[in-house]
Amino acid sequence: MTPMILRPDLIEALRKCAKPAPFRALKAMEIQEMAAPDANAGAADGNWLEPRDVGWGVIYGAAVGQALKEKLRPLVEHRGGRGLQGREGRTVVEYLGHYRTGWGAAVDPDHFTYYLLLVGAPSDDLDWDFQRGLAIQNAVGRLDFSTDPARPESINDADALEAYDRYVRSILRAESIAPDRAPRVGLFPVVEPRDAATALAREHFMLPLKLSLERARPVGKRRIEVVDVDPEETCQRDWHAFLQREDLSLYFSSSHGMEWSGNNPNLRYQGALVMRDGSAIRHAPPLKDVKKAPAGLFTGLEKDVSLEGRGLICFACHSGGSQKSGSDTGGLFAEFCSSAHHNQTSLLVKRLLSHGGGAATFVVAHVNSAFSFSFQTLEGRDFASHFKALISRLMRGWPVGPSFEASMIPWRHATLQQYQEAFPYKDLAGHPFQEEFPWRAFARFDAENYMIFGDPAARLSALQTVESLAA
Repeated sequence: MTPMILRPDLIEALRKCAKPAPFRALKAMEIQEMAAPDANAGAADGNWLEPRDVGWGVIYGAAVGQALKEKLRPLVEHRGGRGLQGREGRTVVEYLGHYRTGWGAAVDPDHFTYYLLLVGAPSDDLDWDFQRGLAIQNAVGRLDFSTDPARPESINDADALEAYDRYVRSILRAESIAPDRAPRVGLFPVVEPRDAATALAREHFMLPLKLSLERARPVGKRRIEVVDVDPEETCQRDWHAFLQREDLSLYFSSSHGMEWSGNNPNLRYQGALVMRDGSAIRHAPPLKDVKKAPAGLFTGLEKDVSLEGRGLICFACHSGGSQKSGSDTGGLFAEFCSSAHHNQTSLLVKRLLSHGGGAATFVVAHVNSAFSFSFQTLEGRDFASHFKALISRLMRGWPVGPSFEASMIPWRHATLQQYQEAFPYKDLAGHPFQEEFPWRAFARFDAENYMIFGDPAARLSALQTVESLAA
């Protein structure tokens, strides 16, 4: 996580890159096409909150073997789902065209499924851009338990197969339990001593989000309950105690995520959450001199913690994963993004979704660096309405996929449109470079890099939704 006030040298570096060539392979018309569709289009027919009505499909990466497909078979059958064609080198537009659909069209379950589960490492053919493109109008999640980002085929290793099995069993168990948990979200705002970024996130993001949720109009007989942890109590032991709270349905954390660069052996820990007791690690630029994981670094769980039927949202750099330096979006921000050698899902996500004591149902987290544009406009005004909407829908019993699409994708569309309007066409059409372009580029970087990890049809299980309480 990086504060809004960016280093001048980074802005200058971005301006020097402001030519069409280094940018992600999205031409102006493609950006307009991405910004055009109605984010709430959902499915053309059927109840888009029910996977069996609007279709649930799984897309396997090229490296996925038969043994892994067998591990996922119980989940596929539980959803009434089906296997879809692999990517096979196609662009998103080409892939959707095969199923007689495309960007801007409501999903027709007779041709294509609304829910999509990507199974494979982002270093394989199902990369981050493919997931972003599909998520424009579909509910898309990813399951990746590969043991080595450099080897996509490691997704078939014994440890990876066991992780898939644990996740599937946790989902099936959680969805068989009768509702008995109140709609309650816990906020965990890490504020490190003498650190401007975490203080900014606490003051302008987590506190407004808390107040917004508490003041929200109740649906049914009760409001969504919010538990706000004292920033002074956000060390590693406090995080474990936080996750052990059985009265919480959803966990929301705000913190720094670890960044390394070069050939540092700790790249596998990229995105680990930095707790308050790791306060010496408080700077956003890559830490090239870190030799080992510091105190306060969170990547896993105590064995007695169960997250079964619960979800997590993480606002932290690389908490969801990292994009290979120099590729697509990563190429635009190569001046300051830590240089991962491969697209990789964070170890944090893998451990949360495969925990032996009870795997989390889903994780919503950020790929690559996260900035304050996640909660502030270009003009510096605070806003948390998209996160409030996401949490409110989850608390109403919506699956995470449509909750995300209806809440976060409109923000993404608007940000992409702003970015497109300021795109530097000077070398192509003679238009002058707009001074606000770097800021819009950073805002776009924030908006497009939140991802769902886990089954997009998963809900906060055993949850007494506000609707059910009204019955």
